Amino acid sequence: MIEHTIKVITLRRGRYEKKRKVIRFEDPYYKLVGVFLNSEATMFRSQIASAFKMAEETGEGFFAGNLMTLVIQDGTAVISSQLDAESEPVSLPAEELKALLNEWYSN
Repeated sequence: MIEHTIKVITLRRGRYEKKRKVIRFEDPYYKLVGVFLNSEATMFRSQIASAFKMAEETGEGFFAGNLMTLVIQDGTAVISSQLDAESEPVSLPAEELKALLNEWYSN
């Protein structure tokens, strides 16, 4: 499993308060995965689940969100940025990404 920590932080401004999850990876290579979890995972939970289901059924799944793209093929998940063409895509086992998503949703 990829070494990481998930914390819930509280943002305050006057009487306004909002809680946010933050994930940090030991290896900076996975930074894009953190962006994916923060930006896409919450808003597009069912579409991401559909991409995993499609990958299980056909061997290939695809999701394109607001900021990121996820391609699942042959048991490997590749996350890439749609906004930053110079950032390198991140590749990891699809099961590890699925476990991270489940942990993200459960916290």
